[in-house]
Amino acid sequence: MKSLGSQIRAARQRRHLSQSALARQVGCRQSALSMYEGGRDSALSAQTVGKLCEALGLLPPAEGELGS
Repeated sequence: MKSLGSQIRAARQRRHLSQSALARQVGCRQSALSMYEGGRDSALSAQTVGKLCEALGLLPPAEGELGS
């Protein structure tokens, strides 16, 4: 199973969005989004990950599956 970061990257690319554009849309830094997509789960808060999932039409992780 793909990591959530990989799923976010794939969904972002399918929508032809840059990391910068998506980061602006959800209110995070492009560098943090890049780190998260690359596998650094602690780069983004659970709230921001939820916003990313919502923006990209992905199911958010169940409560407790992410750190703060």
